[in-house]
Amino acid sequence: TGGELVNRYISKTVTLAEGQDAEDIQVILTAYRPPNTDVSVWLRVLHREDSTLFADAPWIQLEKSGNGDTTYSSLANRTDFKEYTYNIPSSYMTANNGSLQYTSSAGITFTGYKYFAVKIGLTTTNSAVIPRVADLRVIALQI
Repeated sequence: TGGELVNRYISKTVTLAEGQDAEDIQVILTAYRPPNTDVSVWLRVLHREDSTLFADAPWIQLEKSGNGDTTYSSLANRTDFKEYTYNIPSSYMTANNGSLQYTSSAGITFTGYKYFAVKIGLTTTNSAVIPRVADLRVIALQI
């Protein structure tokens, strides 16, 4: 509730298979993103040994890679979808091997995750021009 998002999508919680815990993630989506709009992506993760309720885990805002912040769709062509890739900010990739690391509300530091969910948020400065997302690919990565 609240916030500046025009629309949001929140995935179901994904549970990785036994022995397949991941340490990184890559989110790739195609979007119609004309000027003065944005598509933001957040990630919620939980380590298998973290006793925090998944719904209480914080969202981590992912960063667009490459020139994603300056790539826009044509305002005149509503089918001008562009591909964007989102990654975990380096401030969370702090384990010795460059893995995702976070500290729970109980003060325990965890490396990697077994559970995750993705949230996509759409923003605009003009209610007549709305971004759209067509494809979503989320790849949990082991390092």
